[in-house]
Amino acid sequence: MESKTHSTQSSWSARPPPGSPAPPYVPLSPFSSPGSTSPVSPSAPFPLPLPLPTAWQSLSRYVRKRRAGLLPLLAGVLLVAVSFLFLTIVRTECKPVIQVVQQGGVRSDAKFSVRNWVLGAPKTRLTENLKPDVKYISTFVSSGWTNDVMTYGNMLYLALLTQRVPILGPFVPSHLQASAGYIPFGDVFDIPRMARDMNWPLLEWSDVKDADRGVQEEVGCWSAWMGTSRTITEPKSSWVTSVFGLDVSYTAVPYDRKMYPENDQEPHLLHGKLMELGFPTGRQKALSQSTPRATSQGNALEPSDQLLCFDQMYAVSVDTPWEWFTDSSPVWRFVGKHMRWNPNAEALAQAYLAQHWGLAKGEPIPPYISVHIRRGDFGDKCKYLGKNGTGCLPTTNQLKRRVGEVQTQLLEKGISTDKVLITSDEKDPAWWEEIQQAGYTWIDHVAAQTDTRYGEWYSPLLDAIFHSSGAGFVGTDSSTMSMLAARRVAEWNDGPSAFLQWINVPEEEL
Repeated sequence: MESKTHSTQSSWSARPPPGSPAPPYVPLSPFSSPGSTSPVSPSAPFPLPLPLPTAWQSLSRYVRKRRAGLLPLLAGVLLVAVSFLFLTIVRTECKPVIQVVQQGGVRSDAKFSVRNWVLGAPKTRLTENLKPDVKYISTFVSSGWTNDVMTYGNMLYLALLTQRVPILGPFVPSHLQASAGYIPFGDVFDIPRMARDMNWPLLEWSDVKDADRGVQEEVGCWSAWMGTSRTITEPKSSWVTSVFGLDVSYTAVPYDRKMYPENDQEPHLLHGKLMELGFPTGRQKALSQSTPRATSQGNALEPSDQLLCFDQMYAVSVDTPWEWFTDSSPVWRFVGKHMRWNPNAEALAQAYLAQHWGLAKGEPIPPYISVHIRRGDFGDKCKYLGKNGTGCLPTTNQLKRRVGEVQTQLLEKGISTDKVLITSDEKDPAWWEEIQQAGYTWIDHVAAQTDTRYGEWYSPLLDAIFHSSGAGFVGTDSSTMSMLAARRVAEWNDGPSAFLQWINVPEEEL
């Protein structure tokens, strides 16, 4: 039996091999196949529910790219011709469709429009497109997808604290094969809705700098990664800087920005202390404590004051270690809960669920319990808990108990369901047989050819959307993916959750 879901996420401390070339920038979209800009084949088992006419796709690519340099006359003739063709197609061949595609540079609220926060279309240099009266903030991720979601959340919260405009990079394939390429933040999350709900402008790096035509340029940033421990002597590398042509001179964040400066084993930095770096007094104090490292060109640059940028912001909290796991998490309350899915990705997930549950067209998705069982790398930790093999991991019996707990809580809300959808990184066919015998189901991304049809990013992305769409949720203790899923189900669906326990659990409780 083949693996049912995506591979295990790498540790938050993972990084690209030193000197390794960045994979190509591949902005994937549910409307195109991997490595192609053509629409997904209509023969796909899960065709997108919102197909667009080819003429409109051509026009939307023009809007998204916002390429300058077309001759005015040619542009005018082309736009008139395309518009006429589009109207003809709509009138003669297409039924009205709901247009939910969010084009680059477009925001539903005028005050959040990209054009208000940069000088113009994406430039070849970052410095050519930053408005002199605006201050910005960014971070460069590479710690596994869920951890990178949390990293961007931490940065966005710091953006609110410092009143800076955030620049969001893409997600990088640190937990996938390099061939997966990158997926833009806006293809995963609904940026216009986020901006509206947070009441704050949001940019993507592709709004600021052209990844295809951009030139290499030097910039000074802070290394939060080096500030987490005295044993760390190098900044955290990320492919994001490579793809956007940034040669970074890093300055280590001083250790007194940590929650526990005397403890090298506890990595958390404080939001309040990082906030100080965005203001003159705190910035000058930190610069007096750290020396900038040279770029690849041999130039040591102080961190930019206009663009407050960091290499790694995963282990950052207001005042409690691993604060995302607490119900009072400020980052979740002010940022995380607003990170709603891109409408196209969510529509694709709904199409998968409809087919999985055998629904007729237009029939609503029934209530179900979503489950995330992380086993792969957690099984490797059993030896540290005095167990052989994967002997410390939760059994199917515990899974049944946790599902029962959620079912009981749902019944108290008037919701009855025996539908259970499993996702896991487990590759053992015998384990999946146990899941089947328990009466639970799963969506097999291998059989569905998800990676082939939509790209390698869409297996983990769809799984996360499946999790958040459940009426209730069962996760794995200490998993960040499970933690975020439980928060989404609670916040968005008012649903209960339970967690599979595996750390120092008596054998009879496993």
